[in-house]
Amino acid sequence: MSGFSEEVHTYWQSQMIQGSIIHLDEVFTLVSNPSLKEMYKVMILEMTNKHTMAVATPGVTEALKLKELEEYTVETFRKAISSCKIELYTPDYIYYLLNNKVIPVKPIQDNITFRTLSIECDTEVFKAFESKCSEEDLDGAYVSLKHWVVYGAFDGDELIGATSAYLWNGTKLADLGVIVSDRYRDRSIATRLVQAICIDIIDKGYVPQYRCQTDNMASVALAEAVGFSLFGEWEVILAEE
Repeated sequence: MSGFSEEVHTYWQSQMIQGSIIHLDEVFTLVSNPSLKEMYKVMILEMTNKHTMAVATPGVTEALKLKELEEYTVETFRKAISSCKIELYTPDYIYYLLNNKVIPVKPIQDNITFRTLSIECDTEVFKAFESKCSEEDLDGAYVSLKHWVVYGAFDGDELIGATSAYLWNGTKLADLGVIVSDRYRDRSIATRLVQAICIDIIDKGYVPQYRCQTDNMASVALAEAVGFSLFGEWEVILAEE
């Protein structure tokens, strides 16, 4: 997975291959990791090189007898966890910028301006913007004025789009969200917003991370427009041991 920053590799290795290796071959790795967060009892990461890594807590490993599988493949692993009461979330695509660099794009000549936002100066304008967005869009974007870094797009004095980032699980990875008013979509505003915040994140010494559900074609298109490269497909399962 060359081209991705060391922080990316370090984080995912700590999650997916730290602990007791149950199985390892060219296409599938299975690990029991006692350091997993309680909410992440089972995780699957399918890399773009088609190697799949799966990890479970020791409790799940023992309950599902994962050390006693007759064959170790993604399919047999999924069959084993299907025997347990589970809640399976829609997989996320995980994206990063190659070499942690933003690729410049041709400037667009319009009257839209971009700047950082803060609770001290922009609470009212942000509330006005949120009131014009649907609950579904707000939940899906997960943009907050309380996040670590926040940027806004303005048409005159009106906030028409926002993006924010928070530090992911105590790492140097900065997880992004973005939302743009319906009537301003298809004008590359989201692309320019995300590029602006990514430049700021990188200048601060951190790594932008972009996630979206695999069936969200608009978000996939945005990631590609910004210049992100797909790292893998991440799946989280919450299981009762």
